[in-house]
Amino acid sequence: PPGARVGAGVPVSSTLRVDVLGRRGVRAALAYLRIAAAPGDIDPADLVEAHRRPSRGLPRWIDKWLGRCRSIDDVVRASERIDDVKVSVKLADLAGDLSRLAAVARTGTARAVLECVRDEVGLARAVDLLDATGGGEGQSHGDDLEALIQVADLHPDAAGFEPWLRSALTRSGDDGGVVLSTVHRVKGREWPRVAVFGATEGVMPHRLAQGRAAVEEERRVFHVAITRGIGRLAVLPDASRPSPFLGELHREASPDELPAAAPAHAAAELAPAPAGAGTPRRGGRRSPR
Repeated sequence: PPGARVGAGVPVSSTLRVDVLGRRGVRAALAYLRIAAAPGDIDPADLVEAHRRPSRGLPRWIDKWLGRCRSIDDVVRASERIDDVKVSVKLADLAGDLSRLAAVARTGTARAVLECVRDEVGLARAVDLLDATGGGEGQSHGDDLEALIQVADLHPDAAGFEPWLRSALTRSGDDGGVVLSTVHRVKGREWPRVAVFGATEGVMPHRLAQGRAAVEEERRVFHVAITRGIGRLAVLPDASRPSPFLGELHREASPDELPAAAPAHAAAELAPAPAGAGTPRRGGRRSPR
């Protein structure tokens, strides 16, 4: 991630910009994080974002009620005042989830809060459904969420994480620095040294790649990634779930598996990273459709 390199004093050139934080899954996750970090000083817009993703099945008119709420206690009181029993219960459930997140934020890290949003609140299911139904608009919101959680390790403070991340994404790049890019953007280019992050099952091949043809396309994308290094290549998977493509690097390819023009240089060094250290979005690669 750009923030890690910048923080270590390493100049970088990245295609990733701050507008990535406006993508649906990331936007919802950050709204939950802001609420958890300041449960008594809530922006009503964050409450609206939170109840919509994952969907609570609340009516549209609930936005007006939430617009008057400035704390989790206000949400609880609103749930008690609403006459519609079903709506009241759903709003109380929202308040309960927010209270749980606030408790995590008091003693835990930004990552802990985001993992709770993903797993217990259910944002992962919501973005997976969005991706599966084509609502990702050429992006994988599930990958966005996982990448956000990975980056949270670099700045554990729940309240300070988003400001830190925005600062890292708005800094000017260094054209002479380390190039951070997606696989697709580097096709046809080469460097003396290359590190391929996120060579992990569910990413390479991507979990949305269904069927043999789609997996073969994923294999070609992986081939592009590992042939960008002229002299040295490091492939970094998550040690707990490495990409099945990695095993193919240790055997001779059959004639029908060879690409039309396969460069012979750049032997790969397979260096498994610690569990959870892979970058789940291939540096921002768009998901296959």
